[in-house]
Amino acid sequence: MKRLLLVFIAVLVGLFMSIDLHAQCTNGTQFGTGTFEGCSGQPVVFTTCAFGGEYSVANGIQAGFSYTFSGTGGTGNYLTIYDPVTAAILGSGSSPVTVTPATSNPLRVYVHTSESCGTDTACHTLSGQCNASQPAITLIKTVGTVPGVCSDTTEITVSPGTTVYYCYTVTNTGNVTLNLHNLVDDSLGTIFSGLNYALTPGSSVNTVAAGLSIAAVINTTTTNTATWTAYNVGAAQTTAQASATVIVEETDKAIPTLSEWGMIIMSLLLGGTAIWMIRRRQTLKG
Repeated sequence: MKRLLLVFIAVLVGLFMSIDLHAQCTNGTQFGTGTFEGCSGQPVVFTTCAFGGEYSVANGIQAGFSYTFSGTGGTGNYLTIYDPVTAAILGSGSSPVTVTPATSNPLRVYVHTSESCGTDTACHTLSGQCNASQPAITLIKTVGTVPGVCSDTTEITVSPGTTVYYCYTVTNTGNVTLNLHNLVDDSLGTIFSGLNYALTPGSSVNTVAAGLSIAAVINTTTTNTATWTAYNVGAAQTTAQASATVIVEETDKAIPTLSEWGMIIMSLLLGGTAIWMIRRRQTLKG
């Protein structure tokens, strides 16, 4: 009985090990290759006859861009997209499979007949397409009087000489990760250039969260405009602008008053003038 139990356990262990080894479907030999020339949106065919269990190599990958890989033919097309440099599986599933690589390493496109990593000797066509990038961002510029806080107001009123703190919030509204950033303010100048930050599609970041404190002492009413530029090396860039206003309130002008000595001098002058006029009248009467 004990022997049967041990045999049963050994079979289970072997089965689980087999599943673990092949579940990612990165076993096979290379057949076919292709290179993306930029990101035109045109499909690139790697091979028209890879067997189930083989892979093709996709070159010309650009980090942060979206790619869709497809397989047709054979008895099934279960794809696994693999980065052999980082040993990372970027995506897997029934054709098509879309991934966004974080590096520019060449990728392997494995094809199997099923998620169980089945193989066959029928021809599979493997292809890929770089989804034409549409970089886009929006920018919000706000201003407040509390350091270390990203205010939610675009206009405030302050007294002359007040220190205000600007915050710039950018959102990626496109379909490509933007890795480099410039920010220029028409009043404050260049705030940063070539800032390295992976802004993924749909995500946002502000300058306070990025650890920046952007302050200015305001003495007159000021409206300034900022321009945020986001881009990738060798790819198109996108820009957005936003403004914020600081209104400086007018202080009440003080009514001029005389000092103590001024009052004394004024009194002496008035008294002297009065005495002179009295004496003059007496002289005229005499």
